[in-house]
Amino acid sequence: MDSFVKIVAMYVAYFAQIAATMVVVSGSIQAIWIYLCKAIFSKSDFDKVNLSRIKLGYSLSLGLGFLVGADIIKTAVAPTWTEIG
Repeated sequence: MDSFVKIVAMYVAYFAQIAATMVVVSGSIQAIWIYLCKAIFSKSDFDKVNLSRIKLGYSLSLGLGFLVGADIIKTAVAPTWTEIG
């Protein structure tokens, strides 16, 4: 039973890492798209530049939350110090 929990926890941690990568990549693409379409190709507007920064900040924050959760799960099931390190 112990090994089953460890395997499930590792899969959940890997899924959280994949989700973090997807969130950061999609948020970065959206922020770049907003910046290019609204700030460069049209009349320069400070609100649109801020919107792209906020979008990027939200995606980085959510991605970081997923990565911290994955690290906590991995640490919880690691039985030795070498596996934690």
